[in-house]
Amino acid sequence: MVLEKKRIANGSGTDVATINKLLKQFKMMSEMMKKMSKGNTKGMMDKGIPPELFNQLK
Repeated sequence: MVLEKKRIANGSGTDVATINKLLKQFKMMSEMMKKMSKGNTKGMMDKGIPPELFNQLK
């Protein structure tokens, strides 16, 4: 997985940390969408939107 991240980072002109951040945000959004599609909004209200993701939405 590390080699793929390095390849993607080199190809996009960014660093591996940026790729890791993007993948983390994607995973969080994917989990949130799954919960919303199941109608499980109570669990999301307890946790709220993660601060990292909220800051990206501004």
